[in-house]
Amino acid sequence: MGGNKKRGGTNMEAKKTVVGLDTGCGVTNTELPMANLIRLMKKVLPGKAKIGGTAKGLTHDCAVEFVGFVGDEASEKAKAEHRRTIAPEDYLSSFGNLGFDRYIEPMQTYINGYREFERSGGNRRVTSPMTPTSMMPEGPTFTNTELQFLRSVIPLSDDESNGYDYGYGYGKNM
Repeated sequence: MGGNKKRGGTNMEAKKTVVGLDTGCGVTNTELPMANLIRLMKKVLPGKAKIGGTAKGLTHDCAVEFVGFVGDEASEKAKAEHRRTIAPEDYLSSFGNLGFDRYIEPMQTYINGYREFERSGGNRRVTSPMTPTSMMPEGPTFTNTELQFLRSVIPLSDDESNGYDYGYGYGKNM
């Protein structure tokens, strides 16, 4: 077995592409950790919901695309200002330019917390000024469009579904 092979026998080296500046450095978009995405998905779904393999893969692809989309915009901003390093503020600007205004405040809070952590010498014993509740004190809020989308992809509970079998990786059929 070769060292370049990942689980499942797929040669991931052939599939990697670089996202970022044209300097040849950056993050390879296939290295976005699937386990972390699945953990986030499970946090927002009802306890008994299961996530099908296709849904996991699609979510991973969408996350990679989103990171690349915002990263490309941030990279263009850095290039326009004749800088080779993309700063966190470039990402904040990208969120605004691309219409993701709702991401700016939580991301700014995270950046401030991270910088405070770094100033304290990276000591994990120092309490971080950022807590999950400080970012979203009332839990997540969704626009009507987001709610409509979520309702279309997340099946109703057994009580609400009237026995309907969805057949796409959620609920009773798994």
